[in-house]
Amino acid sequence: MRILWHLARLGTLVFLVGAIGHGLINYIDRLGSANGRSGVPLHAVTRHHGCQRHRELPDPACTPGARLPDVGLAQICRRGYTRTVRTGLTQDTKRAVYAAYGQPHRYNGASGELDHLVPLEAGGSNDPANLWPQPAPASHNKDLVENYENAMACRHRIPLATAQREIATDWTAVYRRVGPNVLAAYQR
Repeated sequence: MRILWHLARLGTLVFLVGAIGHGLINYIDRLGSANGRSGVPLHAVTRHHGCQRHRELPDPACTPGARLPDVGLAQICRRGYTRTVRTGLTQDTKRAVYAAYGQPHRYNGASGELDHLVPLEAGGSNDPANLWPQPAPASHNKDLVENYENAMACRHRIPLATAQREIATDWTAVYRRVGPNVLAAYQR
């Protein structure tokens, strides 16, 4: 476990060096963690530029997903929880993530979003390993999956770790398995 932590930190250092090369010097001071808490990547980040989306999924080498280690059902099932962690995402982090994916423009919500692969409502973090630019309509469909998985975890129908893994590995598989008609009931 400690080795993974060191690898994650090394990956972050490599990312920072790349970010500085892109003129993002302030990025060092603002690593985009939620309220000062670092996320734990689900897998090592092995690439920090030249990232490519794979259909409706992020590049797993750049965005493996990251979770907050001290967050569980007691937090994510509390109404308003995501507002408490969404505030830690800095503009420098956003710019760095868009740059890593070679995307010069930002999404405005209707055209897509800067997505948390492991969603905040499933204990995801604002760590760059958990962020990627996701175009619409996939971003809207993934929101339904996130709401559904949160509800299933909070109702104790699936473990939180399962919800995190299913979404990070291939949220589209959950979308297809559950179906858009059922997921529509989870629109917020």
